[in-house]
Amino acid sequence: MNALKILLVGVCVGSSAQVASANTTLENLQHELLQNNPQLMSVEEKIKAQESSARSTLGRFAPKIAVNAGYGDEDTHEELNQGYVGYLSGSWNIFNGGQDLLARNISQLELDIVRSEREKTRRLLTRQLKEIYFTLLGHKKTIDLLEDKSRFIQQQGQMAQKKINAGLTSAVDRIELDLTANSITLEKERLQSEMQQLTKELESLLNKTFESLPVASSDSFETAAISVDPEKLSEKNPEIQRQQYLEEISFLQASQARFDFLPEVNLRANYGRITPEYGDITKGSESQLFLVLTWELFTGFSKYHNLKAATYTTSSQKLEKTQKHLEIRSQAQNLITARDNLLRMKNLQEQRLSFAKKYYDLTLAEYRRGVKNSGDLEMATTSLFSSRRKLIELDRDVSILNAKISELI
Repeated sequence: MNALKILLVGVCVGSSAQVASANTTLENLQHELLQNNPQLMSVEEKIKAQESSARSTLGRFAPKIAVNAGYGDEDTHEELNQGYVGYLSGSWNIFNGGQDLLARNISQLELDIVRSEREKTRRLLTRQLKEIYFTLLGHKKTIDLLEDKSRFIQQQGQMAQKKINAGLTSAVDRIELDLTANSITLEKERLQSEMQQLTKELESLLNKTFESLPVASSDSFETAAISVDPEKLSEKNPEIQRQQYLEEISFLQASQARFDFLPEVNLRANYGRITPEYGDITKGSESQLFLVLTWELFTGFSKYHNLKAATYTTSSQKLEKTQKHLEIRSQAQNLITARDNLLRMKNLQEQRLSFAKKYYDLTLAEYRRGVKNSGDLEMATTSLFSSRRKLIELDRDVSILNAKISELI
């Protein structure tokens, strides 16, 4: 009797205790995820590539210098020049309608898009990690609970055997308890098999091998409600930010299409052996300097259609951004509603656990007096542990929903 009371106190205390300290196991796993996950590492390489691409656009503002050499045949109607040429040439764009600056800004926005992809990937993988982790933790706590229940059944079996030996009851009482013990063993085997599969998924996510179970019974769930302002999702959600960047790029591309109608002004210079001539090309000292204005008067309406296409693309991106914002806000609100419903269910379940404990105490007392049989005691035990297990499942589900909410905000 005393042993059963001690076990019961331990189970009920465990059901209501909240671990206030940080979950170091989960924090360590998240750190390893950021360090070892190949998908995140791949995105980091994409960022480096786009950073280099963005820096390359600075070259559009600088002059271009080239070395030219070869053989030439020049007929100016006044004289025929043949021979070798070798000279330095340079060009510098003075005006092109701001195309270089627009290209630079577009490249920077493309870098922002890749960075938002990194944040999206990080959130996605973190959510997947937490789903696996909290499921593992739920299984671990459930197995611990089943082991407590097994000890309950063992103590009850000893009491039932005494009653059988005294002729107060039949062997049926003991058989019922043995059936319950067998069911507990089967359930533990099922949960352990699932934990092995979940551990393999975690190993794949973290790109490492675990020698032992990566969760401990002392670890805690994350059930604290996360506050969310749906109107501020656009400031943080990487998918919405990506759509914002795409809209800005489309606007800049439309500007490029408009400015493409403007002329170009280039400064060009040549120095060296410019006129074809046999002899040492290194002794040439000719020079040329041009300020050239180029204005395309007809291009087959290609520029016009490019402008129309860019304008339609800008309108499309605005609509897509609005749609994405509505989708993310709806997802967040649905997840918050589901989470809050589970928290209310948890409060009710905690009340049910209190009733189940009282019911078990009364049933155990009446069983010892001979009023109740082992079936009644087994039912009270099952009710008690089912209530406790339901609380574990609710904590797990709330924690997973919180992880999904965090992915969006």
